[in-house]
Amino acid sequence: ACPTCEENIQTAPAPAKLLPKSNASATLLAYVATAKYQDALPLYRQSQIFARHGADIPRNTLARWMIQAGESLS
Repeated sequence: ACPTCEENIQTAPAPAKLLPKSNASATLLAYVATAKYQDALPLYRQSQIFARHGADIPRNTLARWMIQAGESLS
């Protein structure tokens, strides 16, 4: 940005999250829901897959996300 224009720079507000107070992005929630409901991949297996990739997401967290996402969408 131009030093003379710095006071006129504005940033757009962040989009609303599907699950406030959660680290889960909409993309991650969509992936987990698709894997669970479309691909029949149980949450405990998804948790193991995430752990192999270095993301420790417990099964109960995944379950809570699915419940909260369903409530938000209904």
